[in-house]
Amino acid sequence: MKQFDIHKYKNTSKDNVSPYLYQDSGIIEHPGRVPVWLYFVIIGLLVWGVYYLLEFWSQP
Repeated sequence: MKQFDIHKYKNTSKDNVSPYLYQDSGIIEHPGRVPVWLYFVIIGLLVWGVYYLLEFWSQP
């Protein structure tokens, strides 16, 4: 099994929190920001959900 070196990942947060390594899966968790494109995806899904609800689930 591949060993992960958690020290090679730089800490870019302002509060000086070190990343957390999930040893079994090798996933590294650290504070970060949500990408802008993901906000657009979330807003798009919410708008589509409201449209779908009004268009197909309302009485004729």
